[in-house]
Amino acid sequence: MISTPDNLLTMARRMLPDANLAATNLPLCPEIQLWLFNGDALNRPLSPDEQLSVQEYPCYWAFCWASGHLLARYILDHPKLVKDRTVIDVGCGSGAVAVAAAMAGARQAIGCDLDPDALAATDANARLNGVRVDLLDDFFNWRPEPGFIPEPLIVAADLLYDRGNLPLVDEFLKRSRHVLIGDSRIRDFSHPSFETTDTCESSNQPESSGFDEFHTVNVYQSF
Repeated sequence: MISTPDNLLTMARRMLPDANLAATNLPLCPEIQLWLFNGDALNRPLSPDEQLSVQEYPCYWAFCWASGHLLARYILDHPKLVKDRTVIDVGCGSGAVAVAAAMAGARQAIGCDLDPDALAATDANARLNGVRVDLLDDFFNWRPEPGFIPEPLIVAADLLYDRGNLPLVDEFLKRSRHVLIGDSRIRDFSHPSFETTDTCESSNQPESSGFDEFHTVNVYQSF
């Protein structure tokens, strides 16, 4: 049995003292395992103090959300999208998409997140799957290698739930013509450089009450 990394367990228990993590195979991507909440601590009534703790430190990295879950599958099914490219998973959370890119033949997979705990989780999940994922704490600090072709693929899953993040789409396009977005929450996304390439049902892992309606994921690709 694989032992849960101590640093991840410490971070999870900042949210709930009885939280536990398990190496979990994703239903849509059984070839990928991630350190995720095992659900026990989430399936009981929470005290007011625990509810406050969850709000203050929600540990998003210990879930694989529906859009990241689906984009990981999408990349594994379309390896030509990432083959020999640099792939930047922006708002990587658990790192599911970056791990999938590394498994599918990316030249370099980068997990990018402002949350240092998400980067720690992404690193642990890459190690769990036997792949390398480099870490980046600020997308705007990324610089391409001079003259390297092909252009990178920039990937973002469920980043647009905050409409304040919409300007990031144009920032992505300034750095690459190749952008892949998965989103389960915004139904009216429209941009002249994108088309909807797929709409599929996915799931959050583990499931959590309050997010059950966010299972239908739209995949948008720049052209």
